[in-house]
Amino acid sequence: MRIGDLEQHCGDCKLLDLCGEPFDDVMLCANENLADMTEDEYTEKVKEIRCRSEKNWSNATLEKMVCRAVGRSRG
Repeated sequence: MRIGDLEQHCGDCKLLDLCGEPFDDVMLCANENLADMTEDEYTEKVKEIRCRSEKNWSNATLEKMVCRAVGRSRG
């Protein structure tokens, strides 16, 4: 399912561990930059980022990094 179609149905998607609490700083389904990505595509991007670095990035930082990666690949 596309992230933009999740419509804040928190807990009903594969991204629960990568997102925040409802109305928290990290609300992936409310991020317009991620709307066209699927849950699986986002998860893969996060895995790629984690593989390149041994740091334990926060969900908010991962969201920003994925947005940057998507922007470069689409732009």
